[in-house]
Amino acid sequence: MGSIIVDRTPFDPAYLPKRPFHRDEQLKQLLRSFSPILDAQPSGVRTILVGPTGSGKTLLSNMLAQWYHSKKGDGLGFIVNCRIEGSEYNILMRTLIMARLAQGFLRGISIEEALIFLIDSLEKAKQPLLVVLDNADSLLIREHTYLLYAILRMHERSVKASNNLGVLLTMRRIPASMGDERLPDMAFLPAIRLSGYSEEELANIIEDRAKMGLSPGSYDRSLMLLISRSAMPSGDARYAIEILARAAALSESDGCDRILPEAVRKALSILPSFPSESDLASLGETQRDILASLAISFSEGNEAYTTMGRFEDDYRRYMEERGKEPVSHTRLWEMLSDLEKIGFVKRSVKSFGKRGRTTILFLVPPAVALRRMLEKDEQDSTS
Repeated sequence: MGSIIVDRTPFDPAYLPKRPFHRDEQLKQLLRSFSPILDAQPSGVRTILVGPTGSGKTLLSNMLAQWYHSKKGDGLGFIVNCRIEGSEYNILMRTLIMARLAQGFLRGISIEEALIFLIDSLEKAKQPLLVVLDNADSLLIREHTYLLYAILRMHERSVKASNNLGVLLTMRRIPASMGDERLPDMAFLPAIRLSGYSEEELANIIEDRAKMGLSPGSYDRSLMLLISRSAMPSGDARYAIEILARAAALSESDGCDRILPEAVRKALSILPSFPSESDLASLGETQRDILASLAISFSEGNEAYTTMGRFEDDYRRYMEERGKEPVSHTRLWEMLSDLEKIGFVKRSVKSFGKRGRTTILFLVPPAVALRRMLEKDEQDSTS
């Protein structure tokens, strides 16, 4: 029996490497941004870290928290996943618990009361609090803006509390609606942007994990390049690491002492396909309606694309059949822009000779599979 995997730890999603491969400059920029909370008279920081899945947001967020702990031994720095917590209330309560501020308070208090409790605690705090609100765009997509608005305007209630709070918002993309009248301050926040890793960068990352977790001689550079190429064009490091781990496990179960290209192809065939449950869970009701109407249109026809005008008709018909109010043309365009950034749709401009130009829409996931997933979610939510 071949023995390829010697340590599974480097392939764990929670594993934190010693150095941020190909993210050194962004880490330096992040630490510079939050340095004001280390001053004798701290100053509050609000920053956005934006990039697609697997681009290093979680890595940098954890390194920021580690850095803060190393500088302020009794300081608190932690991550709250907004998508997992779901509601603004749950996010705020999780923050209070992680900050060790929740002892002795009763369940059933309102979000406003919990916010006042946090502000009072920050006013009395000896050390600033650093909070990473991971997947903060899941709140914006669902149009939940109260908590973020309160954080950005905390100085209006208490300057001291505001100065004792550092907040990093991580997002896969910045929603088109961000910075409108509901969150006017958001548009002025400094943003550190990450792009997907290149093919060569992915190969370096997974080769580093292979050196730590696989037996010598069980892989070579060409295999790393094959895996990194398979994870393109998204440049998702998390996905590339998962391919390597699966291919190693498959090769080992087959009794091989090295990973063969066929094992990589087999790993790709069994990994979850897009869209994932978390992709769908991040969508608001309006986006789900738009996506469902697109999935129905494409699953019932044979066209490779649809025009913007035709889709608007399909969307309005879909909403009327369900007794819902369709969004305006402008709002529909903004929602499609967000769905394109996630990767559900693609848009392009096509020329039709004398008739001019029009926007055409492509659906990225298989229409039938997407329709089934959305319908199943709808049934589960109503049962």
